[in-house]
Amino acid sequence: METSSLLAGARASGWISAYYEFNRTRAGQGLPLEEDERAADWRFLLPSAPEGRALVLGCGLGTVAVSLAGTCAKVYAADPDPDRVELLRLRALEQDLPNILPIHGAEIADMPLDAGSLDLACLRECDWPFEHGRLPGLLASLVWLLRPGGRLYLAAGNRWDFRRLCG
Repeated sequence: METSSLLAGARASGWISAYYEFNRTRAGQGLPLEEDERAADWRFLLPSAPEGRALVLGCGLGTVAVSLAGTCAKVYAADPDPDRVELLRLRALEQDLPNILPIHGAEIADMPLDAGSLDLACLRECDWPFEHGRLPGLLASLVWLLRPGGRLYLAAGNRWDFRRLCG
């Protein structure tokens, strides 16, 4: 994904116009469109949590964070790429979603979150790199952040299997 050109467009003309132009250009080049709301359809399988707090690892274009913002009191969205964090910040501002809290960072230990403070943690391989051998520690950190009864959503691409991910 060419985040820098999308970010420049969002700064110049707003998220909606930039996203439209970004995908129009991709379609004209015969490339697939980037994320849409279907990427977060799994959220309908979750119980309603209007006071809930969620963490999304990997901002992507903000699809998951924006979708969860309608059902959670706070949505933290972390990403190691500062451009994606800024893009989500601009999108949340334009769409009046003050409950989305973008975080720049790659280490859970550096995030402003306490043990047992989350109702949901989301990890999608397409938005957050699953580095070989690090997945068990990452999952343990996410479980540590979840309150009792909290949920972990993990989506791995089909080209990976769990034996390979866990080393």
